[in-house]
Amino acid sequence: MQRDSLIAFVAVIATVLAGSVLAAETIVADVHRGHVHFLGEKGYVVFSGYLKLTNGNMAADFRDASALGSLRVEFSESIPGGGSSPGGERSRWMVVYEKPSIPYTVRDHNPNGNRERWVFRDGPREAFRIMWNDPLKYDARFDPDLPADVGGLHTRFIHAEETLFQFDRSRARLPITVKVNDTHLLTVDASGRASSDPDHRIWVRGKRVYILVPFRVREGAVTEWYRDADPTDGYDNHLHTHEATDDNTKASTFYNAGGRFLLEVPFAAEMDVFEPIAAVTIAFGGEDIGILGEASFIIDDWTVRGRHWLYREDDDD
Repeated sequence: MQRDSLIAFVAVIATVLAGSVLAAETIVADVHRGHVHFLGEKGYVVFSGYLKLTNGNMAADFRDASALGSLRVEFSESIPGGGSSPGGERSRWMVVYEKPSIPYTVRDHNPNGNRERWVFRDGPREAFRIMWNDPLKYDARFDPDLPADVGGLHTRFIHAEETLFQFDRSRARLPITVKVNDTHLLTVDASGRASSDPDHRIWVRGKRVYILVPFRVREGAVTEWYRDADPTDGYDNHLHTHEATDDNTKASTFYNAGGRFLLEVPFAAEMDVFEPIAAVTIAFGGEDIGILGEASFIIDDWTVRGRHWLYREDDDD
């Protein structure tokens, strides 16, 4: 079975593990370190790395007063008699650890962004930590096609129910009007006077205009610029449109929230029956919350040393 097929298989297992019929929100997992120690009844596995949310989600979206999750760790098991292809006729996945309901404790919650810790411990070798600390950001200035004379637009913060924009008009040719998701964000007329929708709070400090709006800007938001001094009768003289995207390139204009993870789980199994391939699925939220997030990853390039598998992401990649 090829790597893409393995990943697809793990994604299916994640949905089954979460026990939900909700369409899962993708969470991107980037594992940096892995250790598997075959020590008989005292065996354990450690994984660490980064999680990246999508679609403008925050950690708090996946919980209420408490946080629930699930975790599954599988190894590729070699069946005596032949076969070296992982997932092939002579190989299969074996679950070495599974916890379908993890009652995380939420600590250090900061409502002003994506900052909180989810922790769980049940014994010396069963501990999970999720450190959510990467905030949401939007910055139109990274759009390579943005006209040079429409000013600079980015966010100072994105919270659960409000967003603070900053507009730099020092390089803008006036008048200029900006619309976000069909909402009038800002107009600066030829005299330099700034205005916005009545539901927004707006203030000016020098060449900078700040606009506080009562909604969260998410990935996929559509921003439009117009050479228009009075949009009350319709938007005229369209200049540019773009969609806020997070495609992990220098041209990304949106940066999703995320954080770090550290997972340590016990298991009791003998090394000789396994191929050095591990699959991990993590889920957060569920039916009671109304949203489910899933992450999965596979490590198939372990370094085997004695009775240990070791993995470290190549820093040059």
